[in-house]
Amino acid sequence: MGLQQTPSPLPASMPVFVGQSTADQVVLAWPNAVLQNQWCAAGSTISTLWVGEVSHQLTAETIGPDVVRWINDRFAGRPALRTCNLAPPVSAPAGS
Repeated sequence: MGLQQTPSPLPASMPVFVGQSTADQVVLAWPNAVLQNQWCAAGSTISTLWVGEVSHQLTAETIGPDVVRWINDRFAGRPALRTCNLAPPVSAPAGS
C-alpha cells in the first residue's frame, strides 16, 4: 500500500523536506525511507529529518522548528542540503 502512494522523484531544482517519526503508526516510516532512497538515487534535492519515539500527533510539534528554518533558508536563497549521505533508519518490510 505505501509504495503505491510514493510519488515519483522531483527534479533537483525542486527541493523537498521530509520529516518522519520512526514510531508513527498513522504515517508509517518505511514508505518515506523508500522515497528517500529512490529520490536520492534519482538526484532529487531531498532533506530528511528522522525522529524516533515520537507519536504521529507530536511529530509536527517536534520537527516544526526545523521545517520553519528550512523554509526560511529557501526564501533567503540558501541552497537546500541533500541528506542522501544519511541512510534511513528503517527499511521496507519483506514483500512490500
